[in-house]
Amino acid sequence: MSMHSCYLCGRITYTERHHILGGPNRKLSEADGLVVNLCHSCHNQPPNGAHFNRETMLYLKRQGQTWYEEKKIAEGMSPEEARASFMQRYGKNYL
Repeated sequence: MSMHSCYLCGRITYTERHHILGGPNRKLSEADGLVVNLCHSCHNQPPNGAHFNRETMLYLKRQGQTWYEEKKIAEGMSPEEARASFMQRYGKNYL
C-alpha cells in the first residue's frame, strides 16, 4: 500500500493496487498497465468495493478496455483491430 488518490472516490489515502482484469488475466492486466489505485473501501469493502459490486467491477473493466484500445490505436491499429486485439487477449468485450 502507498499514499495515492483513489481512482474511484478521489480520496488521498493509502491505496491498494487493483488489477482491472483479475483471475487468470491478472498477469496480462499488469503487463498492459490495466491497474488502478483504490482505497480499501473502494477496493475490498462491501457493498460497493470493486470485489463486491458488479457495477463497480464492470465500470473498471470498461475503463480498462477503453485504455487498452486507445493505446493500440495510438500505436497504429484501427479501432476494429484494437477491439479484436482486446477480445483475443482477454476473451471478452466489455464495451
